[in-house]
Amino acid sequence: MKILNEMIDVFKQTDLQTNIPWLINQQNILMLNEQYKDDMYKECNILIDIFCIQQMREVAYSLSKESEVSIEEKLFDYVTILDELEIDFYLFALLAGEDYFGSDFYTDDFEDSKNAIIHYLIDENYYKVTKVLLNHYKDNQVLLKNIIEDFFIYSRYEEAVSEIETLEDMFDYPDIVELYEWADSGFDISGER
Repeated sequence: MKILNEMIDVFKQTDLQTNIPWLINQQNILMLNEQYKDDMYKECNILIDIFCIQQMREVAYSLSKESEVSIEEKLFDYVTILDELEIDFYLFALLAGEDYFGSDFYTDDFEDSKNAIIHYLIDENYYKVTKVLLNHYKDNQVLLKNIIEDFFIYSRYEEAVSEIETLEDMFDYPDIVELYEWADSGFDISGER
């Protein structure tokens, strides 16, 4: 797909924790399960789904580094990607629809509206995307392993999962327990467990 090929170079220019082959693989899983209508919003929907998938990685990465999870920090990168791909942003505004205007995300400040619209669309689609991926992987922890497979913490995760036998053992791996609980509770967009 043209948009996926173009986005590879653009993603590399951001501060996102991107693994392009993984991202494309997850998008392919979504495309097998989603019926994107061949209309003017198709590319917008695909990109929002990609941002949702990427946001799952960003949350996992933040939790693995024991740092604060914030989608707001990543919105700049998502909007930059859209600008670089030269996609008409008004399509995203139309996709958000009138529900956006009644949401907590709405702002009448033009400078902030791009971030707000993308934030709204990610928020609206994140759990739908998560549900499709969970249906594919059949298990929260299998999906988590897939997300963190190329993170520095992956070997520690595998070690912890194989070694934790008692409640006391969990105290040796607080970072892993956070990731595990995040996955077990459904991959909350804000990293809540």
